[in-house]
Amino acid sequence: MQFKCENLTRGCQETKEKEDMIFHQTECVCRLVKCPYLGCKSEVPFYELLEHMKRNYCTYTTQKATFGKKVKEYHELESPLIPERVEIENTTFFIIVKEKDGAFYHWIQLYGSPQEAKNFSCTLEYFQKESEKIAFSQTLEVISIDETADSIIENGKCLGASIKYFSSKIANGYGRFDYNYEIRNLKEEVKDENVESGVSDVNE
Repeated sequence: MQFKCENLTRGCQETKEKEDMIFHQTECVCRLVKCPYLGCKSEVPFYELLEHMKRNYCTYTTQKATFGKKVKEYHELESPLIPERVEIENTTFFIIVKEKDGAFYHWIQLYGSPQEAKNFSCTLEYFQKESEKIAFSQTLEVISIDETADSIIENGKCLGASIKYFSSKIANGYGRFDYNYEIRNLKEEVKDENVESGVSDVNE
């Protein structure tokens, strides 16, 4: 039997067998996703998200970065917590900060499907207050834009710390904290390792 995509009313014309359709719907460009700006409650088709965020000021100016290279950044605890957009080799990421119930949460999301997100990881390093020394760091999975903030926090997929800790050890008197982020492309790193060891794609 052939099944139509559940996103038919939003423009998808795909028809596939059941198992193929189940997979397709996780990557369909017409699927609904929530805007990663936590102050915005909109849910829009995946293919419209970037334009929605630009039009509604749901993200900061796009920042360019490189896979495997640390980037120093800062944030202010009292700011509106607007996502930072990062572009690396035509791939879009969002750096998300959320405060909830006296806790601080930090993670990076991919503008892509859950399957695509498995190809990336990230490391967050936090500087001690008014110092160049690293207070602590954590390596995390990059999370698909399909997952909501509440789900990310509930399932422990992000960095979490108390606001009191951040205020006393990390943030300065104005609520600003400095940190490094690094995004890695795990799929490309595996390819590079195979090339160096003489293993071809055919042999994998």
